[in-house]
Amino acid sequence: MEAPGEGGGSDPPWVPAPDTSLDEQAEMFAGIARSSPDAVVVSDPDGTIVWANPATATLFGWPVEELLGRDATSLIDPADRERVRLGLGELREGQIRELRFETTSLSKQGGARVPLRVDVTAVRDSHGRARELVAFARNLRELREAERLLARQEAFFRGLNREASDVTLVTDLDGNLVYVTPSVAQVLGYEPDEVLELLAASLVHADDLAGQEERRRRISEVPGTRDRGIVRIQDAGGRWRWFETTATNCVDDPDIGGVVVNLREVTPEIEATRALRESEARYRAIAETAQEGILAVSPEGDILFANRRLTEILGLSTDELHARGGAGLLAPTEPAEAARRLAGRRADAGPERHDVPYRHPDGRDRVLHVSAGALTAADGSVLGSLAMVSDVTEQRAAEETLRQQALHDPLTGLPNRLLFVDRLTTAAARQEREGGPGIAVLFLDLDAFKDVNDTHGHRTGDLTLVEVAGRLARAVRGTDTVARLGGDEFAVICERADADAAELVASRIQQSLKEPLDVDGHVLEVSMSIGVALSPPYDADDLLRLADLAMYRAKSAAGDGVVTYDEGLG
Repeated sequence: MEAPGEGGGSDPPWVPAPDTSLDEQAEMFAGIARSSPDAVVVSDPDGTIVWANPATATLFGWPVEELLGRDATSLIDPADRERVRLGLGELREGQIRELRFETTSLSKQGGARVPLRVDVTAVRDSHGRARELVAFARNLRELREAERLLARQEAFFRGLNREASDVTLVTDLDGNLVYVTPSVAQVLGYEPDEVLELLAASLVHADDLAGQEERRRRISEVPGTRDRGIVRIQDAGGRWRWFETTATNCVDDPDIGGVVVNLREVTPEIEATRALRESEARYRAIAETAQEGILAVSPEGDILFANRRLTEILGLSTDELHARGGAGLLAPTEPAEAARRLAGRRADAGPERHDVPYRHPDGRDRVLHVSAGALTAADGSVLGSLAMVSDVTEQRAAEETLRQQALHDPLTGLPNRLLFVDRLTTAAARQEREGGPGIAVLFLDLDAFKDVNDTHGHRTGDLTLVEVAGRLARAVRGTDTVARLGGDEFAVICERADADAAELVASRIQQSLKEPLDVDGHVLEVSMSIGVALSPPYDADDLLRLADLAMYRAKSAAGDGVVTYDEGLG
């Protein structure tokens, strides 16, 4: 039930499912905060903790019941507390819209501190005053863990008015009280004689009197007219209480001859509605200030809730979200698999995390990280699935760049020594396990490369290495691996190769260098000394060492510059 003057306002920025009731929405928002993998702490404007979700206990090591009543800043590094308190003051006074900072956690056991990112926002009343502060604390070591769960709150109105007694008043057409039931003493604390000395309107709160005269006139005009409303009435103890009024014109009834007004107290319902609205606003603020997209999906695949951040990530309107449905939203090419992951088996599937490709409406290909878990109610029943969605396109690109830099030579783009040894180790293990022709390792070293650097400079030397790398890559087989080990040293892995195949690859490499190089305006003739080692042995280090030994023999031996290792080399 809604009090006069409440309600209205602009449409909410969140995306509830059609026909979702107020208490279902509030329960859903409560579930987001309660089941969130991030720590969520709600404090009063002065910073005293009044609510915390279970993840807070995991992050800080304090049971939730021991956190209540504590200063929220006591959970962070003492060195950061003063600046954070100053920021909270600015947030509370409306000088800033949100507060974001990084700090470290202070656990109860005094163990290793965890780096945190904390986002704080204020939930304000209709006058703009900060009613509560909501803080999100995220473990920066697990930045993409984002499993925020939704649920319904318990019903507010069950049995609120079981013991209440109604009060009945009778007034004349001028509003004078002519009768009041004895229950007024039990309900409001007045004796009936006290009430009969008053005008009916004098019992009503001044803010609720607007339109009362018009209502009285309308009721008085036609016998049998009935009107309903809600007003506040002050009891004998000075407390204002809410009552639902039903006024009926019974003037033509000879036994009554007046207007009968039934009063039924609805204070618990009004207060519950207000608390529900405040709770819904709190959890809505938690969901809407989250840095990830939040998607709640029913077991049938219907979207129960999607926050504004999700619409920004996906580039879709709320109508488009609902039109696509949960199954086809994040994996449009595999809706059946998406339905299985996000809804159908959620009760027994457990948490899942995976990356999915996404074609943004702007035409760009994006990478989304989805963390999915069960959407549970307060009683533990599964309502569906909750997915936390983050755009990780830039992070994945950065990771690929780092991976490329770690495993490839920055000058030539060939695999470096680390990747070469890894591939050789894998090939040797496969060869030992499966058998077959064998593995050949070619160790290559440019002859007199120092003269190129000394005569033409290091720029020409670098460009020479790049040109040589290209010729090597074109000379070997498609299944072979060419790597630069460092300086002017290169190596080749030839899988499933015997001595003849290895000699053929070495010959092709030598042939590729017959034609002079045109580098930076200089025509250069280069040659290589090549050492070949064949498996067994299967140890990668041994193969590379023996090929290196053979290469040094090739440097000093007459012939085509290719030597295959044998035991006679020592």
